[in-house]
Amino acid sequence: MNFDLISTLAQTEVEKVGLFPYPAKLHVIFCIIAFVFFLIRFLRHKRIYRLILAVAVPISLLIQVSDSKMLYYFVGGVELVLILTAFISSFFDKHVDKEDNQPQTASDGDNK
Repeated sequence: MNFDLISTLAQTEVEKVGLFPYPAKLHVIFCIIAFVFFLIRFLRHKRIYRLILAVAVPISLLIQVSDSKMLYYFVGGVELVLILTAFISSFFDKHVDKEDNQPQTASDGDNK
């Protein structure tokens, strides 16, 4: 018999589980890297959805500020709106190629 499992199940105190499966420090590092990545891509290709994503990623850091449920729902709603806006704008974002002078949608490719 595994007595550790039984004693673990018998505990009355429960450890507080964090919101994210990784530490807050790693979350901050990820947000900085993602912000820089999307900002550089926006400056190179001038696609508006990349700017929206560059703003959306660091907003998730607001969850680290407070334990308020209202803040969680607010940040979740803002993130949902920004991600949907970025998704929809990626279809309508026209970019004129200097070589072809033809509009190119974001789904046509960004390797030019």
